[in-house]
Formats: sequence, C-alpha cells, structure tokens
Amino acid sequence: MGSLVGGASSIGTAWFTHRAQSKQELLNSDLRRREQIYTEFIVECSRLLIDALDNPLNDPAALLQVYALQNRIRLSSSKEVVLVTE
Repeated sequence: MGSLVGGASSIGTAWFTHRAQSKQELLNSDLRRREQIYTEFIVECSRLLIDALDNPLNDPAALLQVYALQNRIRLSSSKEVVLVTE
C-alpha cells in the first residue's frame, strides 16, 4: 500500500510540475510574440515619422503597415494597451 501511495504521489507531483512549466512556457511565448509586435510597431512609426519630416504624405498606402500592426496589437493586448495605441 505504501508503494502505491508513494508512486501515486510521484506521478501527481510530476504532472503538476509539467503543467506549471507548460503554462509558464505558454505565457513566455505570448509575451515574446507581443513584444515582437510592439517592436515592429515602434520601428514602423519611427520610420514614418522621419520620412514625414522631409516628405508630404503622397501615398496613404504607406500607412497600411502601421494600421496592420495596430490591429495585431488590438487582437493580442489588453484594453489599456489598445487605448495607448489609438
């Protein structure tokens, strides 16, 4: 009986540990993905800002990438982050 309880507790501990690690990996992956989107958004907005200092906006399609990134941010971010990007 002791072996059964010991074995079951080892299996239970391993299962809980694996579940916690998987959850942490998922959170880390999501964080990296959001950071990548934010980085792309900042880079693109910076590029357009520098370009706007020298050139008028002749082609509104140049803003397409910024709007696409903003929508990707809306899909994966909290309401507070979305409000800041508007």
